[in-house]
Amino acid sequence: MEPIVLRWEEPEIEEGFACEFFDANGVGGYAASTTFGANTRRYHGLLVADMGPPLGRVVTLSKLEETVLVNGSEYELSTNHYRGTVHPKGYRYVREFRRAEWPVTVFEFGGVTVEKHVFTVHGENTVVVFYKLIKGSGPVKMHVRPLVAFRNYHSLTHENSTLKRKLTEVPGGFSMRPYDSLPGMTVFHNASGTSDEYHWYNSFRYDIERRRGLDFDEDLFMPCALAFDLAEGKPAWLAATVESRTGFEFEKVLEAELSRRRSVCKSGDFDVPWAPHIAAAAEDFLVVRSDGTHGLFAGYPWFAEWGRDAMISIPGLLLARGRFKEAGRVLLRFASGMKDGLVPNFFSEEGGESDYNTVDASLWFIHATAAHFDASGDKALLEELYPKAVEVVESYMAGTMNGIKMDSDGLVRHGPRLTWMDAKVGDWVVTPRAGKAVEISALWYNALASLARLSKVVEKPADKYIGLLPRIRKSFVEKFFFEQGGYLYDVLEENYKDARVRPNQLFAVSLPYSPLPDEIRKGVVSVVSERLAVPGGIRTLAQDEDGYQGCYLGDQTSRDGAYHQGTAWPWLLAPYAKAYVRVNGYDIPWLRKLIEPVQGLLSRQAIGQMPEILDGNEPYTQRGAFAQAWSVATVLEIFEMINNAPEFQDA
Repeated sequence: MEPIVLRWEEPEIEEGFACEFFDANGVGGYAASTTFGANTRRYHGLLVADMGPPLGRVVTLSKLEETVLVNGSEYELSTNHYRGTVHPKGYRYVREFRRAEWPVTVFEFGGVTVEKHVFTVHGENTVVVFYKLIKGSGPVKMHVRPLVAFRNYHSLTHENSTLKRKLTEVPGGFSMRPYDSLPGMTVFHNASGTSDEYHWYNSFRYDIERRRGLDFDEDLFMPCALAFDLAEGKPAWLAATVESRTGFEFEKVLEAELSRRRSVCKSGDFDVPWAPHIAAAAEDFLVVRSDGTHGLFAGYPWFAEWGRDAMISIPGLLLARGRFKEAGRVLLRFASGMKDGLVPNFFSEEGGESDYNTVDASLWFIHATAAHFDASGDKALLEELYPKAVEVVESYMAGTMNGIKMDSDGLVRHGPRLTWMDAKVGDWVVTPRAGKAVEISALWYNALASLARLSKVVEKPADKYIGLLPRIRKSFVEKFFFEQGGYLYDVLEENYKDARVRPNQLFAVSLPYSPLPDEIRKGVVSVVSERLAVPGGIRTLAQDEDGYQGCYLGDQTSRDGAYHQGTAWPWLLAPYAKAYVRVNGYDIPWLRKLIEPVQGLLSRQAIGQMPEILDGNEPYTQRGAFAQAWSVATVLEIFEMINNAPEFQDA
C-alpha cells in the first residue's frame, strides 16, 4: 500500500510531538510514541504488554536511547522532553516518517541515512525494533540503551531502591525482572557487545498528561547498553518480549509479519487510495483474549472491551471486511456475559465484575446480530444468538436493571447516564438524559422489527413483537416530534422536553427500521446537516445551544464537560450518511465528499488511525483516544455504502 509520509527539511519539535505512531499486537498490547521518538503520554511505550486480569496492560520497555558514531563524530538520535529542556535533540536529524505496514523514521546526519523500524508481533506481547543503514561510508557503530518502566499503563514510575537490576544472560540476549509483582522481560538482539552499565534517567516530562491535568513526570531505568555494527544489508535489531521465548529468528519473524500485514491491507474492495490504511487500522481492535475468545477493543490507548462500542463497530470493522467468523465470536463473547437482558457495558481489565450501566448496548446487540445474519447467512449462529435477543426484548418489556422498562406508550424509559452520552466527573453527570432518550426508543423499535424478522428465519412466533410496532410508531411521532423546529426532541422527561439540537435523532432515520414518516425524516437530516455536521465528524450539540463547548481541552472536569456538549464524533458519520441517503436517495459523489476529510485525519495524531473525537470548533483538532474502533468502523460502513446501496425496510 502507499505509505502515509511526513517530511521535514528543518524539523520543529512541536510538529513531531503532535504526531504519534501506534502499532497493536492483536492480544491487547501495543507500541506507541511520537514520530520523533519522545514519549509525551504515560500510555506511550515500545512494549505495552497486555497481561490480562488482574494486571491489565503494563509498560515494560518505554523507549530506546540511540547514539550513532560515524567517522569519529557522535550523533544522538533520541529526543526527550525533560523538565525545562529537550535533550538530546535527535529530532533535528529526522527527515521523514512514514507509515505503511509499520512505522518507519528516517534520520540523516553526517552523510549517513538510517531507518528505524518498529513493529509488534501479532498474537504475542513482543516488539521488534530494527535499524537499516540506507546510505553511508566507513564504519558506522550504534549504541542503544533500553529504558524500562515496568508499571501499569495508567500510572507513572519513579526512581526507587526496590527495583532489581540483575540481568540474566540467555541465548541471544538477556532477561530481567525488576519487580516480583510484574512479569519479566527478555531482550533478544544481534549486538556485537553489551555493557552492564546502569542508570536512572529522571524527570521525563509528558506534556499531554500535563495538559490533561494529571501527573506528568516519570523516571526510567537503563539496565544496560548494547553496541551494534551497522552495515548496508545487515540490520541491527532487538526484540523485547514478555513471552516465554527461548530464542528469536529475526528474519523469519520479519518476513511472516510483513506477509500478514500486506494480506490484511488488501482485505476489502474499496477504491480510494488510502483505503488499505483503514483496513489495516480495523485490524488493531480485534483481539484474542487470554481465554481464547475474541474481543473488540473500543480504542487505544486507554479503552478496552466496551459492549456498546463493540456492537456498533461490528458491521464496519468486521462484516464489511468479510470477517464473519470473528464477528460471530465477538457477539458470542458479549452474549455470554449478558445479565437480565443487558449486554455488559464493559469487561474489567482487572478481572472484576462486568458493568451493566447501559441501556443501548443490548439494542445494538440485536442490530449487530441481524446485520451478521444478513451479511453471512449463518443460520446456525443466529439460532445460537436468537435466545439472547429474545431475552433482551422480554427484559425491556418486563423491566430490568437501571430503571429500564417499556412504558405504556411503547417507548423505553430508563435511568440517568445509561446512553452513549455518559460523561461523569465526581458527582456531576454532564448529560444525564434520564427519561426517554430519542435514540433508545428508535433502537427499541428497530430491535423489535428486526427480532420479528429473525423469528421467522428460525421459525419462532413473531406476532408479539409485530403487534407492538404500530403503538410505538404512533407514540414516537406524537411525543418526539418538535413541530416548531421541524426535528426531534432529544430527551423526554416527566415535565420537560429537551429541544436542544443533538445528533441522537439521526438513529430514528438511519436504522434499518424507522418509526418516522418521510417528511419528518427530511427535517431531521436537514437540521443535522445545517447545524451539526463538520468535516470529519458530527457535533454532539449545536453551536447556538446553551451549554455548547467547542474545544476539548483542560483538566478532566473541563474535558468531560465538553465531551458530549459540542465535541464532534467521527463515528456518527455512517448514521448521518445512511439517514441522508434514505431521505435524498443514493448519491455516491456525496458519500465520497463526506469521507474526503478522513484522509487528512489519518495523517495527524496517530498516523494511519482514526481519532475518537474532534473539537467542535475550527480547525476541528483531533482529541481524545488516538485510535477509536467505531471511528474506523464508520468509514468502512461508508465504503460499503459506496459499493452497495444500503437497504432500508418498513415494519
